[in-house]
Amino acid sequence: MKHAKQILIIAILLSVIGVMAYAYLRSNTAAQAKAFENSQVMTANAVKKNIVQTFTSSGEIKTRRTQSLKPNTDYKFKALCASVGQTVSEGYPVVEYTNGKTLNAPFDLVITGTALPAKGEALTAEHAVEVSDVHNLQVQMSVFENDLASLHEDQPVSITVAALGNKAFAGKLSSINQIGKYDTSGSKFTVSADFENDGSLKLGMSASCSINVRSADNVLSVPVAAIQSGEDGKYVTVKAGDAEEQRKVETGISDGQDVEITSGLNEGDTVILPSAGEPSDAETSGGEMNMTEQEVL
Repeated sequence: MKHAKQILIIAILLSVIGVMAYAYLRSNTAAQAKAFENSQVMTANAVKKNIVQTFTSSGEIKTRRTQSLKPNTDYKFKALCASVGQTVSEGYPVVEYTNGKTLNAPFDLVITGTALPAKGEALTAEHAVEVSDVHNLQVQMSVFENDLASLHEDQPVSITVAALGNKAFAGKLSSINQIGKYDTSGSKFTVSADFENDGSLKLGMSASCSINVRSADNVLSVPVAAIQSGEDGKYVTVKAGDAEEQRKVETGISDGQDVEITSGLNEGDTVILPSAGEPSDAETSGGEMNMTEQEVL
């Protein structure tokens, strides 16, 4: 009997210990989960900085000048001094005549086509060598109609060429075609930026263009990811200690990473950045734009 009582007491103690251990582990697990959740909340402070809104696009490098070189019709044709696709420096022979004289390149060029007689035959007005200038170049871009308001002729353009290790060239916006082409994504217009070749570029290469269209100096800003949309407009979630509140804000220009805050926040306010599974307003605003670093309206 005494032995049975001892077994019962031990069983009761073990049960009590088990319940206490379960309660402790459950409480500790919940605390760890909450701590982990809190550790995953990303925040940023509202700070003052300079923001530059940039238009970016890409296009093909083309020549700014083509020409038909007309041989002397008083002479007979002997040879083309360079093949189609080859470059000829200014002053060097393009066509040789049977009398030893030559037709020389008027500028640095590449031969793009020929219409010449057989060797020893007379040259006529119909014969020519088609050439393109390889020094004076331009990039032609296709621009959505919504972006045209931010662009104007003579704007400085930074041109980079990936094939040359993102080598940069300075250019300027030279023309905006006044006639667009419509498709289902919207009307597009051809915009050209002029620049000069340093000798490393080839016609037909692709290039990226960047134009600073707007700027704001020393303005209050937060990361674009902090901006959310609701029924009453745009807002951010502000964190103060353990408390959080949604605060309506008005925004200005953006550089694609940070956005200007024109009202609703003070310098030093801490805003919460949505988690990866919670898209920000910048990700859900929609619209196909060339202005990759565009204004957050």
